[in-house]
Amino acid sequence: MGRAPRDQAVSSKRTRVWNVREARERFDDLLAAAAQNGPQTVRDNRLVFKVTLERAGSSPVAKGLLTKGGPLETTDVLEE
Repeated sequence: MGRAPRDQAVSSKRTRVWNVREARERFDDLLAAAAQNGPQTVRDNRLVFKVTLERAGSSPVAKGLLTKGGPLETTDVLEE
């Protein structure tokens, strides 16, 4: 995914602040930094965004539908 952020921390868990232009230009690096070093902050003039990694998990609803098999019926309700 490209090179590591310029001011990568000695500590493996450090939030880095990116400006919006840099985050756009180095989006792959931003995602890699969030995965490897923890939350990353992106700032513009008015807003602050936090980019974090959230690992995909299994959904009990999806699991139930898959184990049931077949197409959805009109009585099937998707609830979390």
